[in-house]
Amino acid sequence: MRRTPNLWKRKDGRAVVTIDGRQIYCGKWGTDEAEERYRRTIAEWIARGGPKRRRREHGQAVAGLTVTSLIARYWLHAKQHYRKPDGTPTPSLGIIKIALRRLRKLYGSTDAAAFGPMALKTLRSTWIDDGLRRKTIGRYTGVVRDAFSWGVSEELIPPSVIEGLRTVKGLRAGRSKARESRHVPPVPEVTMRETLPHLPAPVRAMVELQWLTGCCGGELFAMRAIDIDTSGRVWLYRAHQPQNTASRERADHRPWPESAGGHQAVPGRPGRRCPAVRTGRIIQRRPASCGPCDL
Repeated sequence: MRRTPNLWKRKDGRAVVTIDGRQIYCGKWGTDEAEERYRRTIAEWIARGGPKRRRREHGQAVAGLTVTSLIARYWLHAKQHYRKPDGTPTPSLGIIKIALRRLRKLYGSTDAAAFGPMALKTLRSTWIDDGLRRKTIGRYTGVVRDAFSWGVSEELIPPSVIEGLRTVKGLRAGRSKARESRHVPPVPEVTMRETLPHLPAPVRAMVELQWLTGCCGGELFAMRAIDIDTSGRVWLYRAHQPQNTASRERADHRPWPESAGGHQAVPGRPGRRCPAVRTGRIIQRRPASCGPCDL
């Protein structure tokens, strides 16, 4: 494997680094400017792959790059990017694999720079013919766009490719042959109560907590005992790894009395009710401005 190119001095006193046969002028030899530009040049060279591939001029795409080759490179990036802090892959990786598999099957040997809006529409129509739901098709189409967008950012394909793909509008409800998602209503409380005795104790506790707080399943699985403050009458949960927002507080409430009408008044705020829990349906999360409920 080739070593990192060194900075050397020309006879005219200029500092130069040679990368892939090209001499890059970095400034006057022995100056801080020359050292700074040298470090920046080497960092950019390594980011492009270093000695693994020749450096291209800015905006110059890889000639003859097929869709299959683009998918292979993007997949390596996706496996590194779409993972949790502990290194396990996220569910997004499975969606990416399904979408790229169909793309490779139909357009694997096609020049990546020649993949345009009509090709994307054709790909999308195959998912419609398979009977997939409109929202699922939208996710798969977004994956394909992301793959080509990444290729543009890596200067593998020209920017005109992604600009063309962005002109393909998403499917609108009732205006395409794609199936619509079936509305799933909340589970009746009677059904939930009848199911609880048949569940293992941990699962039963999760169902009851989700019923009372309205949190999603992913938040339940991420809960740790160390993140729950049980010192008070109301248990407070602080998310260990919040997504997109600051840490949130959530209360572990117990069932409301029937006389409470499904709400609890906020202490010190007459006339205001806490939306932390609503009996018998999925509810909105308690806002940060809402004080703990006096259960």
